[in-house]
Parts: sequence; structure tokens; C-alpha cells
Amino acid sequence: AMPPTHPMQTVVDTELQGRGPALIRQYEAHAAAQAARVPMGTVQAVETPVRAKTLTWGVLQTCNPEHLGSYWEDCEALYRGGHHLLCNKTLMERLFPSHNAELANIYADRVKRAFYLPYSGKIVDILTASLEGDPIRLVAEADEEEVPEEWAEWSQEVTADGASLEHTHSLHNLVCEAIRAAQVKQVAWIAADLPNVAPEVAGAATSLLDQERLGLKDPYLCLVDAGEVIDWDQDDDGTLLYVWHHTTSQRRVDPTKGRGTILHTWTLWDAFGWVKYELAVDPKNPPNAETPVQWKAEGPHPFKVVPWVRFVLPDGLWTMGKLASIAKEHFNKRCAL
Repeated sequence: AMPPTHPMQTVVDTELQGRGPALIRQYEAHAAAQAARVPMGTVQAVETPVRAKTLTWGVLQTCNPEHLGSYWEDCEALYRGGHHLLCNKTLMERLFPSHNAELANIYADRVKRAFYLPYSGKIVDILTASLEGDPIRLVAEADEEEVPEEWAEWSQEVTADGASLEHTHSLHNLVCEAIRAAQVKQVAWIAADLPNVAPEVAGAATSLLDQERLGLKDPYLCLVDAGEVIDWDQDDDGTLLYVWHHTTSQRRVDPTKGRGTILHTWTLWDAFGWVKYELAVDPKNPPNAETPVQWKAEGPHPFKVVPWVRFVLPDGLWTMGKLASIAKEHFNKRCAL
């Protein structure tokens, strides 16, 4: 470096002299490239859709033909083993069925003595462990000398602040868990979101510093079970048009009452925002196709694209797709012996 030309000027000042305009141009070029990029599996928003305030149970039960439902449940039970399989009556009836003309008391006794050796689960975990030992490495863009510091920091923890320890992941861990999930069900879904900030508060952010303070520049990722994403659609290029996410829960809000009611929640995500519908169902009085399901809440998101990615393994790499039938047969034959 050249020596300072002024008594109060440092060597660093001399090195940076005249670099201001060049740095601004470099930042503007990078920002333009980022703005033009559309994430894989997303589609640009065209117009604000009109949200229906009421849908029917029958409409919300519609599933994508590629949603494999009970077969995915079988694959996961055979992967996990233990009480996930042996204590689930519905799964046991499918995977450990009674023999032809077998008496009920004899079958019940066999179920009590049944055991499962989860070899298929061990195979999936070993394959995933081979990836866990080779960490993801971030690579800088062609016009950058190194990975921006904010991306390097973000990749160390990509899940939401306050998430439980088992759901806190680095980018590398999240990708490994997505691949593990896809080995079980062939499909893994990853959703992106931003911290929950009131629209009026977010709208008041007038600078990058305000956005950083509110966490608006810190998106987080969620790994979502394939069984919960019941419907989706894509255009001819494979970009997502919408995603329907369905969950159930049996919360006991009033501790003096039972836990029988099942709360169904459907959330529709598209390129504009999200809308949520809920219905509390009494198992003794199930709904019919025309039962109305009411709107619960809705809101925009800033992504301008569907903030979900559908990760699918090819048939040749779908581990449980190859092992499920073998594991089921081994389960029955081993218990018979």
C-alpha cells in the first residue's frame, strides 16, 4: 500500500480512496441480480386473489393424486418401529393382519407378542449419516470474492428463533433431515417464512437498519411432513401455484373436560399470502361433504412467490419405496417364527 498523503490519513484510507463509487456499483449489480432471481419451485404473483370465507369439508378433503396417504404412513412406521408401529391399532391391522378365519382372541394375543426389528430404519439412517459427514459449503456468486457475511451467519441457524432444540437446524442439518424424510416418503417439503410482525409495524420500516431490527431480513425455514401437504398444483414448468397444508390436534384447553374434539386446520399458501380455515370435529358426530368450514385468519407475505419447495427423490433413490414390502413380510414371518 502507498504511504498516507496526509498526517491524519491512515493506510486503509489510502487503499479505499476512490473506491466508494465502485463499491456502490458492485452492490447495485448484486441487488439487481438478487431481485431478478426466482427461487426454484415458485411462481410470481399476478394479482391479489379473492379469499372465500367458507369452504366445505368435501372440498378440503381433496388430495393431489401424488399424495400417497396411508402408504406413506406405512413407510414411516416401518422406518421408525417401536411404539409408532406396535401401539398403533390401525397400522397393525394393515401391516400385521390376521390370518384367514383366525379367531379374534388368537389374533389379539399375537399382536401383544409382536416385535419388529427396524432394519430398514437403520439402512436409511446409515445412508443419511454418510451425507452428514460431508458439510454443505457455501460458494460465492461469480461477481463476488467471498460469501456475504449475512449468508454465512444465517446458514449456521436457518430455523425460527425460539424453536425447540430438536427443531433447531443449520442449513446443512436441515438439508440432511430433508433427505432423510425423502428417503422415507420420497417427498420432503421446505417452507420459508419471516418473523411474525404486525403489518403496520413492518410498513413503518424505512431503512435496512429498521428491517434488520425487526427481523424482516432474517427468513427461517421449516421442514414439513409430506403427509401434511395434501394438495398442490404446478404449471408446465413445475413451478408451484399453491400449497394446501393440513394439520390436526387434540388440545385440552379446558382441563375439566375431555380431549375428544379434533381440531382440523387447513392453510392455503400462494404467491400472494396465506389463508387459514378451521373446524372442530367430534369423532362421534363426523362431518359430511357439505359441512361448512369457516375462515379463521389470513395475511400477506413479502416473498411474491409461493414460499415452499417440494424436494422429490427419484424412484431409484427412494429407500423405503424399495424396502417397505420386504420389511412388512419380514415383520410377519419373524413374529411367526
